[in-house]
Amino acid sequence: MFYGRKDELNEVRNAVNSNQFESILIYGRRRVGKTMLIDEVVKEEQKRVLRYECKKTTIYQNLILLSQIALEFFDETLKDYTFEDYQSLFNYIFKKSCEEEFIFIIDEFSFLLDSNDAIDSQLAIAIDQYKNNSQMKLIISGSYVMLLKKMISANAHLFGRFTHIISLKPLDYQTCASFYPKYSNEDKVKMYSVFGGVPYFNSLINPNITADENIINLIVKSNSILEHEITEVVLN
Repeated sequence: MFYGRKDELNEVRNAVNSNQFESILIYGRRRVGKTMLIDEVVKEEQKRVLRYECKKTTIYQNLILLSQIALEFFDETLKDYTFEDYQSLFNYIFKKSCEEEFIFIIDEFSFLLDSNDAIDSQLAIAIDQYKNNSQMKLIISGSYVMLLKKMISANAHLFGRFTHIISLKPLDYQTCASFYPKYSNEDKVKMYSVFGGVPYFNSLINPNITADENIINLIVKSNSILEHEITEVVLN
């Protein structure tokens, strides 16, 4: 079940359904719901979706994987081919977008940015070269907030290239209460004080057991699902 984010949903929906090239940046800390927001929009659309989730590995391994996914998406015969570099790969995808409309999602883009400081420059070059004829809706997301903020600063290569920038924040109390509507107001406050506004944490709450039982099952018990997750997300 998807709760809240009405403004963000409308902004991304409008961009995806525009009649021009769009580039959307969505950033926020881990587990805040970036992928869920994108999924909610994409599932409503009839457009084809080219999607790649960047891996925390070498820049070349990501190049291999994205090359394979792109070639398969466009039904090329040379599916085992790896592009020489990201500039060649981006140019290929953008050229295709001048022929057909599709959504290109690069999830966890910060992994690429962290391992190759030229990647934003290469993407900016492709955007500048093809944006006037491109039908692409480019969606980039990432969790390394400071790194992505630096990417859109005034002296960055991608500055001014995004048509929409969304800084995704944790959900507010009223929205989180929708995850457990039958709880008393006291228990709703308890849940929000413990799990905060992180959608992933709230989605794990079982409304058919008590608030205290949820806290024990999800956090207190040894090897529970969120034993280390909450601390990690707060620190990041």
